[in-house]
This record gives sequence, structure tokens and C-alpha cells, in this order.
Amino acid sequence: MSYEYNPTIGASIDFRFNKGEVIITRLGETQLFSRSEFVRLLGLIDKIYTEILPLGSVIQINREKLPKDALEDFIEEMPIYVLITGQRVSIKNKFYLDYTGYFWPKGLIPNQETLVISDDMIAAVLFRGLEKNDIQEQHVLNLRRQLLAKDLDSYTFHNYQMEASQ
Repeated sequence: MSYEYNPTIGASIDFRFNKGEVIITRLGETQLFSRSEFVRLLGLIDKIYTEILPLGSVIQINREKLPKDALEDFIEEMPIYVLITGQRVSIKNKFYLDYTGYFWPKGLIPNQETLVISDDMIAAVLFRGLEKNDIQEQHVLNLRRQLLAKDLDSYTFHNYQMEASQ
């Protein structure tokens, strides 16, 4: 299997996926990675470059990515919105959750567990929380530094790493 990435600016990058390895070619240079090394690289890119939405943001969740029991209160055609209440939440210093939150407009109600949200569950960002200020920017920078210092990966990449090492 292969994939060619064509950025708006710069040279294209070709990815070839063989059993247990990934070959990346750009401008005639080739790098060979084991599957676990490639997943590790993706995890580092994710930690450093992926946007971190501000607290208070409201997102629409892709219905297919939610567990069935979480859908019980929603009509089938009804969009599902979540208010983000946590960012890059460390779990037992093993991995982190991209976000935590509660269904909007209900918010926190008795006997409700916090919803765990990965970046790939987000269909759309409907409202962005307080951002573009020094406090938020420093907070995001500190989050990234902590994740790198603790060598924590997103739960998504943590699972891929576990699969790759088996």
C-alpha cells in the first residue's frame, strides 16, 4: 500500500507501507522505518504540531466514533456536541487523552462519566474557547513540554505502539 502527500508548498512525500516497515521518499532521498519507529515518529509529530483546542470549545463529534451506550440519549439524526473541559490529560503516566468533556448542552450532571475524546472523533469545531492570549499560549507550550518530558503518547498512538510491538 502507498500514499503520496502533496503539500501546498514544497516537494511531495511518498509513503510505502510494507509488512512491518514504512519507506518514506522525498526529493530522491529514502528513509526506512520499522512500523514501531514510524508510529513513534507520528506520535512525536502529533505532540509537537497538532492543534490543542482551548478549554470551553464546543465540538461536534463523529457519531460513528462513539460507543453505542453513549448514543442512547440522542435521536439518530441529531448532531452530538461536546464541551471540552480537559486537554492532554495524563493517565497514570502511561499515555494521555487528547480531550475530556461533557455532552452539550447538558454539561456535568450527576452519575455521568467524563467523555474521552480523541482528535479523530472531532467532526467540526463549532465554538473556540478563550484563546490568542499569553496565558493560553503559555499553557499549551507547557502541556507540550510536559508530554515530551514524560515521553507520553496520545492514547491513539499508545494503542498503535502496542499493536506494532506485538
